[in-house]
Amino acid sequence: MTCVLFLYGMPEQQRGVWLDPAIVERAMVADQYSLNQSLLDRHSAVVLTMHNDQRHLAAHQSMLENYVRDGGTLVVQGQIAMPFLSFLKPYIPLCRPRMDQLIVRRRQAHPVFDGFNPESLNIRKGVRGFYGRGHNPPPPDADVLQTIADDIPLDWFLTWGKGRVLMHSGNDIWGTYADATENRRFALQLINWCLNR
Repeated sequence: MTCVLFLYGMPEQQRGVWLDPAIVERAMVADQYSLNQSLLDRHSAVVLTMHNDQRHLAAHQSMLENYVRDGGTLVVQGQIAMPFLSFLKPYIPLCRPRMDQLIVRRRQAHPVFDGFNPESLNIRKGVRGFYGRGHNPPPPDADVLQTIADDIPLDWFLTWGKGRVLMHSGNDIWGTYADATENRRFALQLINWCLNR
């Protein structure tokens, strides 16, 4: 149980950073519909994408919750429409946000975000708000990592049982930048964090 499992939601997600040699040797890519207990048992971390079928994940809620409670790491991204873990709540978008409300602010350090300027996370090709425009409300005991607007928790971390959950309430982080090199670095830092306990 040493490598990361990325459960893609769309076939084209098998490409991009997931074909990088440094990631291939540490991550397995699989269709989310192949999710089963045997697959989870072989991986210490699971990365989900904003494009996953949340109804399908909800049908496997107890399996996913047991995986985390027993020591697994789970990375959740995107907008929660159908909560598939007991502590998840539906996504709340910012209503008609002003430009200044879309600025990402770092609340506390985390290895996934080390070396990235929070301000740079939010702008892609001149568009502010690309990284996140709302939030999936965290449980009371979660650590808020990054915020937007009036301290709205965009990224948060939760220790749950023996495991841990990292939530990013926006687009998949390896697509944050227009620059492929920066996206690769983001993906590598995510994989490294998943594998280092």
